[in-house]
Amino acid sequence: EIVKKYNHLPIKTIKDLEIDATEIMNILNIQGSPLIKEILNDLEYQVLYSKLKNKKTDLKKRLSFTSG
Repeated sequence: EIVKKYNHLPIKTIKDLEIDATEIMNILNIQGSPLIKEILNDLEYQVLYSKLKNKKTDLKKRLSFTSG
C-alpha cells in the first residue's frame, strides 16, 4: 500500500520540481537566503497535495502570487 502510494506521488523529492532555486532567485530578483528554501518547501507541499501541478508555468504563477 505504501509503495503504491509512493509510486503515484507527483514528485518524489524537492529536486523533482520543474523549477529550481536559481530560477526562483531570478524570477523574484532576490539573492540566496533561507527564504529560497521556504519557497521550495511551499512549492513541494503545493504539488504533493495537488494544489499545483508540477509544471513550470504553474510554479511561476505561484511565485508571482507570493511576491505580489
